[in-house]
Amino acid sequence: MDANRQKEVLSDFILEFLPKSGNERKYSTNEFDYVSKAIEWVCMKYLDFRPTFEEILESFETLGYRLLE
Repeated sequence: MDANRQKEVLSDFILEFLPKSGNERKYSTNEFDYVSKAIEWVCMKYLDFRPTFEEILESFETLGYRLLE
């Protein structure tokens, strides 16, 4: 699977399984590290590619997700 297709699949996965909460309260959303590990595992097991932490972060940012720092 080429890099552009991987980004597209990753974005589709995020939108489908991790919808934006619209909530900015601390501790009310998933911890990003946990979520990124879960995405990495699913991609490796079922989609035959392994996104990096940076690629996952970039996908969230491209999709307009707001992440707590």
